[in-house]
Amino acid sequence: MSPITRRWLIAAMVPVNVVGVLSWFGVYTFVNAYVVRGLGHSDVTWTGLTLAYAAGLIFWLIMCSQLSARFGRIVTIRLGLFVGAICFAAMAMVQHVALLAVLLFMTALATAMLDGAWFPMVAEAGGAKPGRAIATNMIIMNVVTAVLLVALGPLVDAARYELTFLLMAGLCAAAAIAFIPISRHLHATQADPVLAVLHLSRADIGTLARGPFLVLIVVAILVEPFNFHTVNQLLPNLARNVHDLREQSISQIVGLGRLPALLSLTLVAMVIDRSNVRRVYGALLVTVALVIVAMGRAESHATLTACYLTYFFFHGAVWATTGTAINSTVTARHRDAAFAITGIVMMVGQFLAGLLHNRLLAAGFDLPQVFTISPAVTAIGGLCIFIYTFTRHGRMKPQ
Repeated sequence: MSPITRRWLIAAMVPVNVVGVLSWFGVYTFVNAYVVRGLGHSDVTWTGLTLAYAAGLIFWLIMCSQLSARFGRIVTIRLGLFVGAICFAAMAMVQHVALLAVLLFMTALATAMLDGAWFPMVAEAGGAKPGRAIATNMIIMNVVTAVLLVALGPLVDAARYELTFLLMAGLCAAAAIAFIPISRHLHATQADPVLAVLHLSRADIGTLARGPFLVLIVVAILVEPFNFHTVNQLLPNLARNVHDLREQSISQIVGLGRLPALLSLTLVAMVIDRSNVRRVYGALLVTVALVIVAMGRAESHATLTACYLTYFFFHGAVWATTGTAINSTVTARHRDAAFAITGIVMMVGQFLAGLLHNRLLAAGFDLPQVFTISPAVTAIGGLCIFIYTFTRHGRMKPQ
């Protein structure tokens, strides 16, 4: 990829991640506050709503793969950006839980386009150093996250939800419009034709199944959400219900938590393409799980914040290694399908994690107990992957 194209790719990372951040962290932070604090619903209702969001992610990841194969990644990304703007504008006028579920299902398209179209483009553009390209994108994502969550937090704390959602819609619309001229310079980043998930041949499926890709997907990717979904979905509730924190404080913690991730992402970007990324990924999953358990058991505001900052230091490294680990198991031909399958499986895992949270809370388990049980699932998977990478099959290169 030429230096000019690389600069345009980095420029595109800003608007794409603005929408990606708002459709993910904005949902789990601001929509969470709106449902629980603004509308007065229970944590059980909130976890039920996130199941609709998870189902939407699964559906749209499949559709993004198909759209990318037919119209190209850039068209798919543009669609996701504009849908994010429309959904947040509609959310400013909706109070009924059923309608919110529909909007969350649709908002998932703005998130799905990241795994379904954007990350494959970034990995392909990275050439011989896909890990560095992915890590660079995640660095920009974390900066965008910190700025947006800290900036919008005071509005949510003041219960100005309608204005918050309208501002989110405006930011998404501005990002979508900005991406149009930038994207005209990115066509060179899609040199290979996109192979959609539903177009995989029997031979393609056999190739993916015989290598480390299948093991990584089933053993690690499926259970990774039991880590991050616990924090995304329930940290605001833990901070609100157990530690009596205000929404502005929660938003600041969530936003500033990205700063340690910037450090870990920068460090990982320097060495990721020279390391056994699958082994590092497995070890990080176990480490993050242990930090989440400590987070749930924190007895003070300061301890909770310290655990959250530590969590994001290690989870930032997970962000950098997940996509790179998947990319290391497949050929260029299978890259788009592999990233889409990864996103689908991860969202299935997120759905299962949300279902576990919902059932545990409905059965009377408290939030600290949920923060112990859920990450234990991920820790087991991460340990298995770590051990697996010492086997000959676990060290296989894509063919």
